[in-house]
Amino acid sequence: MKKIILSFVMITSLAYGQGTPGRTFFDSQIKTPGVTDFVKYGNLSSTSYTGELRLTIPIVSIPIPGQNNFNISADHIASGFRPSKRNGLIGQNWFLNMGGAITREINGMADDQKGSPQQNGGTAHYTNGTIVGVATKTHNAANVYNGVAGTSYTSAYMEQYLYANSTSNMSDPQNYESDPDIFSFNFNGISGKFYMGNDGQVKTITNEPEKLSVDLSQFAFQEIVNPTGCLPKVPSRIIITDSKGNKYYFGGETKNLEYTVNAPITQNPNARPVINAWYLYKIEYYTGYVLNFNYRDDSALTTSFADDDFVRHGDYYPAYSGNLPNKRDFLVLSEFYSDERSLYEVNGSFPGTGQTGGYSAASLRMSLQKIAILDNIEGEDFKIVFNYSRQNHKFNTRDNPSLPSSNGSFFNDFIDIKLDEISVRNKSNVVVKNFLFDYDYFGGSLHSRMFLKSIKESGKPPHLFEYYPTGTLPQPITFGIDHWGFWNGKAANSNPMIPNVNLQANGDFSYPGDSNSTSRNPSFTYALKGQISKITYPTGGYSTFEYEEHSYGKRLECRSVNDFVPQLYDVNDIAGGVRIKTISDFDGISSQNINIKNYTYVSSVGTAGSSGVLLKWPRYVSTWTSGNTRFSYLRSNPIGKNIMETPHITYSEVIETTPGNGSTRTRFTDFVSNPDINSSRFINANSWANGATPSGLAKNYAGYYLNDASIERGKPLWIKQYDNSNNLKQEISFEYNQSANRFNDYTARIHTTGPFIQFNKIYSYQDYVSKKTTKTFFQPNASIDIVEQMQYDPAHNHLISTTYTASESDIVENQYTYLTIPTENLVLKSRQKTLRNGVKLSEEEIQYGNSSNAATGFKYLPIKILSSKFPNSNPTSGGQTVLDLKFSFDKYDAKSNPVQVSENNGKSTVYLWGYNKTKIIAKIENATFPQVASALGISETQLLSYDESQSVSINALRQHINMQNSMITTYSYVPLVGLASIRDPKGTASTFIYDRINYTLRYVLDNDRNIINEYIHHYKN
Repeated sequence: MKKIILSFVMITSLAYGQGTPGRTFFDSQIKTPGVTDFVKYGNLSSTSYTGELRLTIPIVSIPIPGQNNFNISADHIASGFRPSKRNGLIGQNWFLNMGGAITREINGMADDQKGSPQQNGGTAHYTNGTIVGVATKTHNAANVYNGVAGTSYTSAYMEQYLYANSTSNMSDPQNYESDPDIFSFNFNGISGKFYMGNDGQVKTITNEPEKLSVDLSQFAFQEIVNPTGCLPKVPSRIIITDSKGNKYYFGGETKNLEYTVNAPITQNPNARPVINAWYLYKIEYYTGYVLNFNYRDDSALTTSFADDDFVRHGDYYPAYSGNLPNKRDFLVLSEFYSDERSLYEVNGSFPGTGQTGGYSAASLRMSLQKIAILDNIEGEDFKIVFNYSRQNHKFNTRDNPSLPSSNGSFFNDFIDIKLDEISVRNKSNVVVKNFLFDYDYFGGSLHSRMFLKSIKESGKPPHLFEYYPTGTLPQPITFGIDHWGFWNGKAANSNPMIPNVNLQANGDFSYPGDSNSTSRNPSFTYALKGQISKITYPTGGYSTFEYEEHSYGKRLECRSVNDFVPQLYDVNDIAGGVRIKTISDFDGISSQNINIKNYTYVSSVGTAGSSGVLLKWPRYVSTWTSGNTRFSYLRSNPIGKNIMETPHITYSEVIETTPGNGSTRTRFTDFVSNPDINSSRFINANSWANGATPSGLAKNYAGYYLNDASIERGKPLWIKQYDNSNNLKQEISFEYNQSANRFNDYTARIHTTGPFIQFNKIYSYQDYVSKKTTKTFFQPNASIDIVEQMQYDPAHNHLISTTYTASESDIVENQYTYLTIPTENLVLKSRQKTLRNGVKLSEEEIQYGNSSNAATGFKYLPIKILSSKFPNSNPTSGGQTVLDLKFSFDKYDAKSNPVQVSENNGKSTVYLWGYNKTKIIAKIENATFPQVASALGISETQLLSYDESQSVSINALRQHINMQNSMITTYSYVPLVGLASIRDPKGTASTFIYDRINYTLRYVLDNDRNIINEYIHHYKN
């Protein structure tokens, strides 16, 4: 077979795109590390599935009345050293997990762009993005996908365009693309994705059962006809409401946005800033509690802060004077070199002497981002303040002054900021907890990186972090990187970024094995640099981490045997980055391990084959012919634009072994068990598609898209637990959405790739657990089996039944009914029935107030809880058994706290709330709310506003003549710390004393101030 060796020595790096040689280009897809890690963290269902080590260091946890706690943690993902990855706010591979954010992957053109036709994949032009377009005209997904004639699809040629009202002109101002952006979200324990459907409805996919409403009514269109220079149009706001009625507000003002200026304004007046992230700035809980995330004011940035002259020479910031510090902290410049080459030949044999043309674009690329800086988080009873300073290291460094435009941008001299301190304060602004962050700089004097050294809570020993030696680290734009962007130690300024390949006549390729063909090969030695090796905990105990190189037994790639459609092939090799091998825990008292976990990634027990599945295998060179013309494309980064946010390798099976305690083996759903679906439709975009050979390579120019089934992957298929003798002790297996109709829930996607237009599907079905089988073995081949089956309501994604079947065929079923309020996006469980073998055992009902009920504050809050066991002799009404009343909630305050609760015997209890209505300050049994108000000589409205400042009056109720039959317990608190005192119905007090430095409990005192309990906290050293 004829083979051609292609050899190139190019200045290239991590981004690719087309353009004119010598120009400076901006890449709008690059995001800051805090955003990419935050999204990646939210989308990982298990890190064993990817082999990555994931760590969480809890920092702050504050109760929110009636809701989940608000938490802040420092999280870490150890995947390998990437030279281009910035340090972030708290060091390499660390990020703060707090609040929330929405990011997006831009497909084609940004969904919010309005106007300015733009090239997409080399052929078709569109006027508007998807979200802009569907605001004017929607489509049926099946019509779009199948090319049904009748409105816009009167010919194959016209199918490449989606028109709003016209089919005559591709530059129609109502023309829009149909390749929607994919938005990812992670907030308050809720993560998933959404995108705009052909029908104008937002499609949401959540990782856990949840019904979300996404409001884009304030999602500003970025208009080209009315530009705002380097600033995006605002408000660009996204509001998400969960099924509890809580509202989450993202973006809005520019200070809450992260965006990229995607081209110098002087070179392209129609360039628009591209928003990459919308940060959570407010939570309005349904109960009325509000949590605000306040970001630093960015109004110092004007509409021309990123003009080309300013980017290169800094004319906008003369002499580092004025309010420069107020501007520079917001801006992050990342640099890349890219090489994309397009060649064509007519009447010649490649590489022949015929007529040639095309372009060569080895160019400097930049990602100039405006970031959002969180100053504080403010609740109704607390405030969390963040303090920053500049890092001790300038990220944009180079060691070869001969490189093009070396340090030519003024922004190169900007130094990123770092987080120094988090302080938690009460409403009196008293610091209750304080956390200090300290850092080390490793990697040499020129190209050092920042690593998190310690996190220390005041009054306590710190968390300490150690890392594998870095040696001398490379410049961020080093050419010494592997296929996936990890450091491989090759020459920083001359390593070929497009390796030599043997290109076969049928379009397949291989690497000949010379030094230039291995230039992008991975190196575990260099990827290991700077990975976390040890954590020492405040107690003195510590954990150590050992890694190994990634390996795989299957690889997703495009070959001629399958017409270059992506498919898995059996290939054994290694991949870039690192995976966890061993975690060892020590108590810090002796040198003996107290726990060891070893991880192996094999396809079956007792074999050496890897269970790894490589999902991203690059193709640097493609060539195809049409008639007497040959087209060739060379790219330095063919992997894809979201390599930082999605895993490049996954593992089908992982074994976790604990010496002396057996092992756990997990099989995951992955591309082997749940592959993407190839059911695409192609049409010709231009005449070059006629006779294109191999057509599969031509279709791969911008990407051959399969129907994405990734929602089904990364979940446990089964988990098996073995004892030390390798006897199977328990097996848990899982099934997920098995409905054949799930693939009917899709949006049609259109994108151009080379001379073709591809139509494929984006699915939006949910994939929750539908069946769980637990087998517990008490002897070989003998087990006790329990089968749990779950059904969900597709309208709101909540459970409507769970069925438990035991080995002896005993069936227990729970049935759930919900009250749904679409206007509030509320899904409230209203009834639960439990049946055994079809016979009802019990039933519970919750009745709710509504928007007309003053007692519940005109909200849908519980007013009655009823339940009964069966059989019983209760009367029936309307064919339903009348259930026994257990509790009634007679009255609520403005924060949805119950202030009077009655039992079925008529006995009522009054609750008074203080500390901004977050804590119970009095429990008054055998009394009604009006009786308490009367005894205090005030109105019920005044009583609703009572708080801890009226504690003397409340305690005096014990002596009131009208309250003699009531039992009164009162409480006081140290805000954000805990109980300060409890006074029981007899008036006897217990007092709690806390350490004034770290606010840990030290003493409990009795009514006479005698110590009845003392707590002494010992830390090692």
